Amino acid sequence: MTRNRTRGDKRAPGTVPDEAALKGMYLAVFGYLLLTFSRLHEFVPALKIIRPLQFLTLVVIVLWLKHRPPMPKNEPLIRWQLIFLGTMLIGLPAVVNHFWWLNTIADFVMYLVVFSVGLVAVCRYTVYRQKILRLLLIAFLFLAIWALTHNGAGPRDCWLEDENDIAGVFIVGACLAYAMRTESPSRKWRWLAILSGGTCLAALVATASRGGFVALVVTVATIALFSGKFIRTSIVIVLIGLAALPFVPASYIGEVSSIEDGAESYGKTEGQEMERIYTWRRSWEMFLENPVIGVGAGNFSWAISNYETTYKARLQRGARRQIAGRAAHSIYFTLLPELGLAGTFAYLVIMIKSARRARNTLRDPAPAPEDGSMRMIALFVGPAIVGYSVAGVFISVLWYPMLWLLVGLAIVLHLPGDPAPDEPQK
Repeated sequence: MTRNRTRGDKRAPGTVPDEAALKGMYLAVFGYLLLTFSRLHEFVPALKIIRPLQFLTLVVIVLWLKHRPPMPKNEPLIRWQLIFLGTMLIGLPAVVNHFWWLNTIADFVMYLVVFSVGLVAVCRYTVYRQKILRLLLIAFLFLAIWALTHNGAGPRDCWLEDENDIAGVFIVGACLAYAMRTESPSRKWRWLAILSGGTCLAALVATASRGGFVALVVTVATIALFSGKFIRTSIVIVLIGLAALPFVPASYIGEVSSIEDGAESYGKTEGQEMERIYTWRRSWEMFLENPVIGVGAGNFSWAISNYETTYKARLQRGARRQIAGRAAHSIYFTLLPELGLAGTFAYLVIMIKSARRARNTLRDPAPAPEDGSMRMIALFVGPAIVGYSVAGVFISVLWYPMLWLLVGLAIVLHLPGDPAPDEPQK
């Protein structure tokens, strides 16, 4: 059976896409997501040796070239990601540590290939969209259970280990759970979404992250706004929160209530708070000296040693040790010094366009697929980007995969205009 040609499809009329290549690409994307969240390859030496994430990225590239699926024409989110990549590349002259610069670029290229190319290609089809969203729901549930059984921390030796970092992930997980509970036609998956969302919120409490709480408040307001039923959704969320309040540990309530004790700081202890502010000040100084293209992607931790020897830095640091080799504790205080105004502008454009696309999709009166997956993605992606971006004020998650996965899903929202079938046909 032949398929209608779609916007951006440059194949000859009547050409049937390679179904085996498409399925292989889906399995590669699925495997990449599975390893990204489970970190299975960190615990299995044989997997670690073959560098499976890099291998799966190569598989996506090869199969995409073979399958050549139609992509959204003139996609601005891909274009701006390429501009963002360009700002990373032109920062080479200022780079201090070339290994970490190259490693950061390689990671971003993997995100771009897997999420903005491979994920978008397979999510043209309802059957694959459903499987990807369900995998993510289960992944968030798994991480939440892990955190609840490990004192609020994620799996060791990976981007999920720190309590504050994984708190941001639970914000995203709660957004997906809400979207799936609202839009999924499957009763089984709606109940599983309730379980996953509740577990993510319980795990968020277990992290004792004040930044996570601030992000949660903003996310709840955003969900109510995106839902199109602001008052009703707000009332329901508030009632659920009040019902859950008796089950929240007093220690967490005390931790959250201490936010006002240091409005300009963040952390679990006074030492952490002071270190964070000290780091942001050095970050700002680094930006002022390199305002256009920064000091190079992934190089904040290595360039900061040049800014810790001044009299002002020594005075502000006091008896504490230097922080060379440590992160900036913020997306934005990572962006500004590493990529300057050029990279920061490109990043903000990407995130704003992604969130606006999600909101516009929910407002679009055009008919959506009956499975609700497109509205589900929109209701998930918009609040998740807002919430994770707020959490990112306090955590260094710029070069982690979560944001770029959300951007890839935002690109998927441009696919309803293509008359694709529910699943690949022979």
